[in-house]
Amino acid sequence: MREWYASRWGDGRASQARCVSDPACLPPSRSRSNAGMTTLLYLARAEGRREHDPFPRRFAGRPPAAVNRSPVMAIRRTNRGRAWVLAQTGLFLAIATGPALERRERSPFAAAAGATLMLGALGWMGHAYRSLGASHTPWVEPILGGGVATDGAYGIVRHPIYAGWVGLSVGWGLLTGSRLVLVLSAILALFYDRRARLEERLMEQAHPDYAGYRQRVRRFVPGVY
Repeated sequence: MREWYASRWGDGRASQARCVSDPACLPPSRSRSNAGMTTLLYLARAEGRREHDPFPRRFAGRPPAAVNRSPVMAIRRTNRGRAWVLAQTGLFLAIATGPALERRERSPFAAAAGATLMLGALGWMGHAYRSLGASHTPWVEPILGGGVATDGAYGIVRHPIYAGWVGLSVGWGLLTGSRLVLVLSAILALFYDRRARLEERLMEQAHPDYAGYRQRVRRFVPGVY
């Protein structure tokens, strides 16, 4: 088996790109499976041939097109963002159920302000989702082949959906009179700030023109932050 892989991968990067894009390049027993690519990657690294590694751990600039399209890279990208999605889901559940853990009298003014803020946040998020279109993804990594959204809500702030979720959470806390929800809203804002920083670094690697967009448009609050 080692000789078979050496014969397939001994020609350099051209052979790598062909094997990544052509599942028939794998052995018949492992064709169209991740197991074959995993074994191939293991042998390449075990022999110290990092220059032939189709999935380097770090890229200097934009990764090669053959690597960017690989099915193994897509699975790794999904797994990397899974922890962020789980943490976000946990925060959403805590915010939604927070008022049930804290019984407080609601101020009519605060409740009205909270309802107004929630309606505004929902409308803003709907506009942001339409502006993002097919480039939307729940993971931190950008979609393969996607572009940079700079129109609509994304021409005002870089992360309008995250800002909308924070506004919706604050409105829910005011509407229900829950101080716990307001504290969780602050935690959610910090969470989205960390996540946005990671996403922006990945976007700059995938799209060189994102750096200019990052300098022109603020992250969450227009003209402030």
